[in-house]
Amino acid sequence: MKELQKRYSYFIPSIADILFLTILLYLFFAGGKILLGDGDTGYHIRAGEYILKTFSVPRYDIFSYLSPALPWTAHEWLSEIVMALVHRVSGLGGVVVFFAGIIAAVYYLLFKIIRSYKGNIFVAISIILLVILSSQIHWLARPHIFSLLIIVAWYYLLDLYEYSDRNYLYLLPPIMLLWVNLHGGFIIGIILNGIYLIGNIAKFVTAAGDEKEIYMKKIRVLGLITIGCFLATFINPYGYHILLFPFRLTSNRFIMDNIIEFLSPNFHEPLFFKYLLLLMITVFAISKKSLNIIELMLTVLFTYMALYSVRYIPLFAMIVGIILVKQTEHIVGQSQTKFMSFIKKRAERIGSVDTAAKGYLWPIAGILAVLLLLLN
Repeated sequence: MKELQKRYSYFIPSIADILFLTILLYLFFAGGKILLGDGDTGYHIRAGEYILKTFSVPRYDIFSYLSPALPWTAHEWLSEIVMALVHRVSGLGGVVVFFAGIIAAVYYLLFKIIRSYKGNIFVAISIILLVILSSQIHWLARPHIFSLLIIVAWYYLLDLYEYSDRNYLYLLPPIMLLWVNLHGGFIIGIILNGIYLIGNIAKFVTAAGDEKEIYMKKIRVLGLITIGCFLATFINPYGYHILLFPFRLTSNRFIMDNIIEFLSPNFHEPLFFKYLLLLMITVFAISKKSLNIIELMLTVLFTYMALYSVRYIPLFAMIVGIILVKQTEHIVGQSQTKFMSFIKKRAERIGSVDTAAKGYLWPIAGILAVLLLLLN
């Protein structure tokens, strides 16, 4: 019987699989109305075509005829090559499918990370849905989508090392080498490293006895990895200038005050972000579990970023969403009411079924189905 159940488990989709398929199909059948709702997609494709044609990365604006030509830091040049190649093979429809797949993978991975904490599955589902609904404000077929995927993986590797002592941080410098050539969001990786490094320094200062040696080891490892990541950022067509670009962009008052995605959220609009924000405030207020120094810095930083500019809302939702899951599960775990006991038992049963489900082929089948529909 157990062998039969094990065999059938390979055909049962997990909740993460269902999320992947739902997002993929939703974005595909939207027909580009969501992902192509921004004019930048076209110029990224054309820039990629220019790079492929000339075998050079542009340093001046190639789309205008001003004299003298305006300087241009094509910090997304590698993403633009990928977009141009996808467009060459399958047109704009292929670009939509490509980015729909990456976006679906982001939240598939995020939910897998949340489930790895072995908490209440109802909490996990509720918060991941709110995270997804909050994040779709910036779902566009543009290079920043690569950053969303990398940030989820980056944060998870840091979190694993901090709380599980499983060290995969050696992967970060090679990832940074790729990231710095894909999108300017690479600076978030350096910032995340800095937060974990500062957090461990603070823990070292307040620790006593053998704990000091534990935190000193983490400080050394994080310090070396951060240096490695920093050095990797110099391997790009613009050298050290790429490090200055994010700061030049955010210090440009005209851009920050006039381009919609850089403006602060308009709470008069039906934004799910405001509900996620209110949930965060409520949970942190009633939870008896205090945020540690790292969680506090992450929450303050990404909340500030999301309130400053709508383009950072997906980052807030992903990073703070994971912290929110941990805090909410603590509240649920402390409750001893009959109703909550009933909910916990149901959550354990559904969670065990979800854990047993090994329908890994469902996302692949979904992608193949979408590609077949695209060809037809």
